[in-house]
Amino acid sequence: MEVARLWLDNLTAEVERSEQAPKQFEHTVEFNAAAGPFKLTTKSGKAAQDNDRYVQWFMYWAGKQADAPEGVRFSLSFAAFHTVNQAGLATRLRIAPPPDGVGPGGSLLGGPFCDVAVRAGGREWQAHRVVLAAASPVLLGMLGGEMLEAQAAAVGFKEADEQVVELLLRHIYGEAIEVPLELLPALYGLADQYQLQSSLAMEARLLLSTVSVQPAALVRLLPAVHRLCRGAFSASWCSQAGGALPQVPPSEFTEWPPAVFTEVISQAQLQPDVMSAAEAWVEGQGKRVAVKKDNWQRLLDVIDWGAATREQLLAVQQWDSSRGVPGLLPKLFQALDALYVKMREGKAQRSESSDG
Repeated sequence: MEVARLWLDNLTAEVERSEQAPKQFEHTVEFNAAAGPFKLTTKSGKAAQDNDRYVQWFMYWAGKQADAPEGVRFSLSFAAFHTVNQAGLATRLRIAPPPDGVGPGGSLLGGPFCDVAVRAGGREWQAHRVVLAAASPVLLGMLGGEMLEAQAAAVGFKEADEQVVELLLRHIYGEAIEVPLELLPALYGLADQYQLQSSLAMEARLLLSTVSVQPAALVRLLPAVHRLCRGAFSASWCSQAGGALPQVPPSEFTEWPPAVFTEVISQAQLQPDVMSAAEAWVEGQGKRVAVKKDNWQRLLDVIDWGAATREQLLAVQQWDSSRGVPGLLPKLFQALDALYVKMREGKAQRSESSDG
């Protein structure tokens, strides 16, 4: 790994000279592990125009394909990023061309020797059977043998957005793509569903996990991210949503499924504004008293009461609707009591230490 250390030393020296990181860099190191040869690629990235920047590490099998362990996909990614502006629904996020793409360029999509049609919505693209088969084992199965798609020389993405399918095809054919944030969860979901062999799913997941999102866009896309990319939801979107709840009208999030809203509440800081958001969500689920009680019980059970400060607990106690929430006051009193016990124990320990 001496080459890697030398490259990092040179990169550090460049940063020290210019007092800023280089705009673009990429470096690959090959090494041997117990399973065989690998390569680790480090490169800079950019989540959006004048927006987040990050560094990516990708690990790939570097030996012959025939020698690769069966049924194992080796990949590693890590991102360190700095947020400048929050992304909205229309913000376009860049995904680089696949480093080992199966196609030499986007010009071949719809070009000479096409032998299969790809359909989505009301659109159709002409593509190459061998390119699609090499890109995805799912497409390989559909386009081979006696499958209907093979006989008709056509693949239909029946439930997919046509814009998402076009982005998928362009990346398969080796293009860099600019993806509106609004389409990114669906693009990741489609790439994951069809088990694309390129870096598309990994890069889309990395972008989703690191991008800072405007509150209005966040509440609109959160259910889709929760359904399609749980890794990004847990890594970033859930905590961002907890902070965004007080900033958006209740009508924006009352349609969230219970599983989504419950996870967001579990990550949100305990404060009256968050409790007001919870009240609005509960009211939006139905007027039956039993339903309201069950929903409140579910929300109160996931709140981390032990992490709340005395000021936060007292603020929620003084919240206008606190007495109308079934089960809230007992939770507050129990948390306050535990906090006071902890404070007394800490004071006693400090006293014993000073006496000793």
